[in-house]
Amino acid sequence: SGPQGAIEFCNIQAYPLVDSVEASMDVQIRRTSLKIRNPENAATALEKRILQAYQYNQEQGSELTANVQELEDDYLLYTQPIVIENSLCLNCHGKVGETVSQDTYQLIKGLYPADSATGFEKGDLRGMWSIKMARKEIVSRL
Repeated sequence: SGPQGAIEFCNIQAYPLVDSVEASMDVQIRRTSLKIRNPENAATALEKRILQAYQYNQEQGSELTANVQELEDDYLLYTQPIVIENSLCLNCHGKVGETVSQDTYQLIKGLYPADSATGFEKGDLRGMWSIKMARKEIVSRL
């Protein structure tokens, strides 16, 4: 249904899908960014440092790759950068008035009044996946 359908899907159906994967895999899954759409997805202090490292690496022309951090209490944090690789993403995350239509932007602002997740171009770092998992769960699945 175009950008409007995608916005409604992300707003209503994406969270239950993530919740079901979290429950079945016993992990905590988040999408976060330095420019968030939903305030609930704000980066933690550690996630912010990792996002800034991804941003720096991209600015230096380095390849962005997945990362694993050891956390306290025998947990691991897996992160995977999200890069805007096709123009379809720009319908909601691009430049307002250029790739994001005014109608789409009004819908976004209606659902996410504090939105700052626009202005991106193809190839930009959009954010990252952040998956926290217990080390014992990983070992038990091997």
